[in-house]
Amino acid sequence: MGRYIVRRLAQGLLVVFLVTVVVFVTTRLVGDPVDVLLPFEATTEQRAEFEHQLGLDQSIPAQFWDYLVGVVHLDFGESLVLREDAMGIVLERLPATLLLVAAGMGLAFVVSMVLGVLAALRPGGWFDRLAVVGSLAALSMPEFWVGMLLIYVFAVELDLLPSSGKGGIEHLVLPAVTMAFATIGRMVMIVRSSMLDELAQPYVQTARAKGLSGRRTVGIHAMRNVSVPVLTLFGWELILALAGYTAVVETVFAWPGIGYLAYNAIVDQDLILLQAVVFLVAIFVVVINILIDIVYRAIDPRIQLA
Repeated sequence: MGRYIVRRLAQGLLVVFLVTVVVFVTTRLVGDPVDVLLPFEATTEQRAEFEHQLGLDQSIPAQFWDYLVGVVHLDFGESLVLREDAMGIVLERLPATLLLVAAGMGLAFVVSMVLGVLAALRPGGWFDRLAVVGSLAALSMPEFWVGMLLIYVFAVELDLLPSSGKGGIEHLVLPAVTMAFATIGRMVMIVRSSMLDELAQPYVQTARAKGLSGRRTVGIHAMRNVSVPVLTLFGWELILALAGYTAVVETVFAWPGIGYLAYNAIVDQDLILLQAVVFLVAIFVVVINILIDIVYRAIDPRIQLA
């Protein structure tokens, strides 16, 4: 296990390095921060001076070397727009994103497990059909549309919950439900199909023939085998939530996390801030993948980590 973790960490560092290279190249090819940050009437001399301040007048290899040195020291420089330490800004916004992801994905996991198992216990019944139709409907709705619909119903029409910002638990409800919506749709189908497969296995029939209660058979024996494919999907959903859904959900609800920060950095052509956000997200993705593999082994010791 120890050697496996060391090997995965080494692979993870390589992935993070490649991500930093891709981000550097992309941010240099798409847009020009000078055009965004300087007024239209700026003179050629002013543009040249500003490019010199940003280091954009150097050759690409020189810029890349300075960038790598900064990455090693976790020093990405100052945000071009906010004029503060870029990584400091990202770390300041990180807790808000982690709170939102934890609430949304926690809600998705609990609801999906309950609905998927209940649907599998009576296949073909009214609840099973309702769960399947509901899952397909959830998969058909993009996050931004779900978020705006929830705002219209619960914030505008019913005036029950706030529509934006971060504050008490009431501010978390709509963004968390929005983030969980599509994940519930996908996970319910996986939980249902996996549980149906397990309930048809001979060991389940044998356990029932021996008089073992249905709750114990499903909750302990079948659920243990179901948890592996479910955990695989949940880990992928967790990565998608952190690296993708947050940008959409946080923008819709003006939630002050790193997703909203990344969106504003793209709009403002703030290359420094965007690089810091992507680097930190890449670190989290690598760590989550390693943790999922470790949990695999804890759930089922028969799984060999190659």
